Formats: sequence, C-alpha cells, structure tokens
Amino acid sequence: MRYFIVTMEEKSITRAAEILCITRSPLGKVICDLEERLDGKLFIRKYNTLEATPLAVSLYKKIKPIHDTLAAIEDDLSHKSKNIKVNLIFDVSMPYNIYKYYISILESEGMQFTHHRIFVTPEIMAHLKQAPSTIIFSFRGLSDIEGNHKVVLSTDYLSILVPEKVNHEHLCDPDYMHLVPVLIKSSPYIEQIKNCLSFSLKNHLPFLHFQEVDSDLFAMLYTVAHGSAIVVLPESMADIYQIKGVKKITFRDLIINKTVYHNLQTKELPIFNQVIEIIEDLA
Repeated sequence: MRYFIVTMEEKSITRAAEILCITRSPLGKVICDLEERLDGKLFIRKYNTLEATPLAVSLYKKIKPIHDTLAAIEDDLSHKSKNIKVNLIFDVSMPYNIYKYYISILESEGMQFTHHRIFVTPEIMAHLKQAPSTIIFSFRGLSDIEGNHKVVLSTDYLSILVPEKVNHEHLCDPDYMHLVPVLIKSSPYIEQIKNCLSFSLKNHLPFLHFQEVDSDLFAMLYTVAHGSAIVVLPESMADIYQIKGVKKITFRDLIINKTVYHNLQTKELPIFNQVIEIIEDLA
C-alpha cells in the first residue's frame, strides 16, 4: 500500500525508490504484481514521469485515508514502545545484500534497533536465553536450544546467476570454473561463508572457486553478464535481479528455510511482531 502511494505521489519510480530506501527493481516488481491483481494498468510512462491511469486515481482515493489512519496508529504505538530497543543478529548465511536491504527498510520504518551480521555458533544460540531483546535471523539451520523460540518465516530455493551461455558441462569443468569464480562479498567470516556454500553446492558445482570482492550486487551482476563470474542468491532474489546476459539456475533440492530465533518476553512481543511483519513483506 505504502509503495503504491509514494509512487503515485512522486510520479517517478526513481524518486519513490529513494524515499522508500529501496532499489527500483523491487519497487517496480511490487507495482507490476499489484497491476496483475487488479487486472489493469496503474501508470503510463511518459518521458521521465509516470502518468496515473483512472484505475490508479480510483485506488489512491480509496486507500489513502486508510493508509493515513493506519500510519497514525503505528506512530502512536511506536512512541509507546520506543524504550524497547531490539538487537537484530543476522547469520552470514543471509547474503550481505539482503541483510543491507532489510536494515534499510527497518530504519525507514522508524524501528529502534542495533544490528550485526556474524557467524552464529552453537555458543551464541545457547547464550540467546540470557540475551535481552535479541532476534536472530538465519538462512541455515541453527542449534535448537530448549527455551528458545523458532519461527520459519518462509522457504526458498538456492539459485545461481550465471552467464547466459553457461551449460551443465561448464559447471562440471574444473578449468572453466577456475576462470568463472563465484563472487562473495568481503566479510570477516569469509571462510565460514565459503565452507557453507561449498557444502551446499558440492553435488552441483564440484569444482567451486571463489573470488572475494568489495563490489555491490549490481557490479557483481555486470561481471556475470560479461561472462566472468557466478553469483549465488535465493531464488526469490535471483528473480528480481536477473538481467540481460544472465540466466538463473535453481537447485530444487537445496531448500532455504528463512528462520527466526528469539527468547523475548511478553512485553517485547509487539515490537517482535512489528519486525517480523516488515521482514515477511520483503521475504
């Protein structure tokens, strides 16, 4: 609802994306999905602006008052819970770009939190019982400790984005794979990330070769499109960033459980539910 309203008021995908602190691709996908549900066109692109269709104007008039009322209620609730500051821990199994995306959205919603992206060990999971106001997000299975709460938000599949001309024979060729490495964002936990990916992909990419980079995701995709690299992503994210010159290969036997672990007290559950609601909308 908010994405549509901001796009409607700004009359520009670019400006709306800046205000919402997201990139244009996810915003464009939300608008396209909404058009499919409504079975009609919301905007007509003219030069550098978007012209609202009668359908968009009608929808805006219906939902804007509702949106403003809900926003006022949320603002009131956030003031009541402002003294509760939650600590968000993201396991390194969550790709860096998804982690940054989640953080930017939560910040834009006015959430009060601290955040870290680390390699979550069994010791950290055991300590969760004593950690105040802490939520752990992971794309891999972590230790189940008695007393900790576990919630699976959604499931996904592991995918790779590869140069368009790559085939199965290439992926099983050690010489080729050495020339076309899997790009990984630089991290203090780079070895743990390599080990996780190597273990997960061993039956599909037996000759995996990694290259550590400081580039953002768009720069990585540019390298893939030019035939020089591979990027690993969850399928839902790979669908968004599949550009010209790049094709997606999804491994249906490699299931990602997007999971949350916490040990929050009853008084902290409203802010937990607020965080989860935002994350679920993005998952």
